Amino acid sequence: MVLLSRHLGRALPASWHLPKRLAAHIIGEPTLWESGIRLMRAGSPQAWEAITAAAQMRHDNRNTIAACEQAAAKSRQPVRCIVRIASPSS
Repeated sequence: MVLLSRHLGRALPASWHLPKRLAAHIIGEPTLWESGIRLMRAGSPQAWEAITAAAQMRHDNRNTIAACEQAAAKSRQPVRCIVRIASPSS
């Protein structure tokens, strides 16, 4: 049965994401995104914490980073960018 579903999954268009949807169903999460989060948390809690901290830092500094990206694109050179980092207890 597993072999059949594996071949079927490979035979269908990749855009259907069947193997990934099957994995999400097995994991018990409603979406691929939530399944991925659960797998990352389980696989490496420290790496998951680093990802969420980086995402929060990027969000907190989105305007500054956008301006720096524009300056870098305009100058075609790396630019210095000052971001604010919140304390871990914030």
